[in-house]
Amino acid sequence: MINLYQVLGLSAHATDVQIRQALNTHAQTLDPKVIKAVNEWLLNPAVRPNYDAKLQTQEPHFFTSPQPIHHNQPSPEPSFNPYQSPSYDSSADEYYTPYLWNPNKATFIALIFVPIAIYMHALNWQELGEDELAQQSKTLAFIVLAIMFGLAIFEMTTGISLPNATGLIILFAWYFGLGKKQVAYVKDELGDEYERKTWLKPILISIGALIGFVVTSMVLGYIFGLLGFLHPDF
Repeated sequence: MINLYQVLGLSAHATDVQIRQALNTHAQTLDPKVIKAVNEWLLNPAVRPNYDAKLQTQEPHFFTSPQPIHHNQPSPEPSFNPYQSPSYDSSADEYYTPYLWNPNKATFIALIFVPIAIYMHALNWQELGEDELAQQSKTLAFIVLAIMFGLAIFEMTTGISLPNATGLIILFAWYFGLGKKQVAYVKDELGDEYERKTWLKPILISIGALIGFVVTSMVLGYIFGLLGFLHPDF
């Protein structure tokens, strides 16, 4: 992947101010993709640590801590020369790509347990640096979980059976309300240029969460029965 710090003539320890200065100085000569990458990865505090961690595995020597400067030694020359345009071979490098679950295929996880699929989208948003959307998705995941428990309690205490399609209604409401937004975002901004996360872990977590939900509902039903709240038809 491309080392954006080297493209800008900066060290890995550059501050946001230094990065913006280098970006502004070379704005006329930089590839638009570089400018976009710098803004989205280096100048985004939620994404920069991920970019740095990935770059460090590729170029560990680049992240060597700078040596302390002694007063009796001359200061080292700065790595950024504002009068020299950076150059790089774009064909030899690739840009930082986020590490995501395919947002469209996450709907299959929703068929097992909707809150897990929503939370996966939240982690995708977080990886993409969209903190507000990530928080919205995390909050929605817990709201949906609370609704599921609320509906289960409603059936236990009233004896009214909800339609079998209730789960699908919740799934479609999430997908067309917020989930589809991520699908469009990834398609427009990244296309296929992102690394895919494996599916084994979320599948196992979803199955475990579903089992946990069923067991918890049964425990609640037992408790309601002892308290006299359980409907006779349940």
